[in-house]
Amino acid sequence: MTETNLKSAWQAAQSELELMPLEAIHARAEQFSNTIGKRNMREYVAGFLVILIFGIYALTLPSMLLKAGSLLTCAAAALVMWQLHMRTSRPQSADATESVIDHYRQRLATERDALASVGWWYVAPFVPGFLLFSFGEMKEQDEVTMLSLLLQLGFPVIVFTGILLLNLRGARRLQRKIDAIDYARSNSGQ
Repeated sequence: MTETNLKSAWQAAQSELELMPLEAIHARAEQFSNTIGKRNMREYVAGFLVILIFGIYALTLPSMLLKAGSLLTCAAAALVMWQLHMRTSRPQSADATESVIDHYRQRLATERDALASVGWWYVAPFVPGFLLFSFGEMKEQDEVTMLSLLLQLGFPVIVFTGILLLNLRGARRLQRKIDAIDYARSNSGQ
């Protein structure tokens, strides 16, 4: 961490923790948990829609590659929803005396870890189904042009990369909040 980053963390820590009443810190922690809960609910709905749509594809599409790609996509969506639940569910406090700041920091760290590893548990499970489905679609075409290949493979790669980069950015933002909490604690003697 550079001197500028330390100064920024110190200033953020001062404004976020030391000058904030306990109720405000609790409210911020609760708001963060609610935001994560709403995000997870959107992800679950999207996952169920993916399973529904690709389940219908698996039943109705003629090609075995398309059927297999659809089934792998359904499995990926189920795995991602399970991983989301396991990685970002509200952690239970082990100790009733845990401070609000400790709990808030733990929630930030849990979410940071989930976002930082999203490539493995969120993006990667969809790749096999995506590839099988894409190759199945290309096999069904009379002629595969460079444009159709770019659209079939390039656009999803851009989307997957965007998902990965946005989540890594979110993880870095959460780490800055964690650093600010840790810095404030080290200066307050906690």
